[in-house]
Amino acid sequence: MVREAAGLAAATILASPYAFIYDFVMLAIPLVFLGRAGFSGKELAVVVAAALLVGWGPADHLSTGLLAGLLVFGLVAARAASQT
Repeated sequence: MVREAAGLAAATILASPYAFIYDFVMLAIPLVFLGRAGFSGKELAVVVAAALLVGWGPADHLSTGLLAGLLVFGLVAARAASQT
């Protein structure tokens, strides 16, 4: 159930053709679901990379939000694949 909720929350941000900086707060939802079980070292690196992309991109007028969303969705998909 947690994997499905995290996947739905991560896919929601990717479904919109218009994603603004305030929309990326929604990326915290799948990270909270996944964080309940803890992050491995590689997963933590992905989380930090996604956070840096969300914070750095708009400051330099770069569109890095999609990449951050894909990173989080990939993290959810990898966790779901490893648990099945």
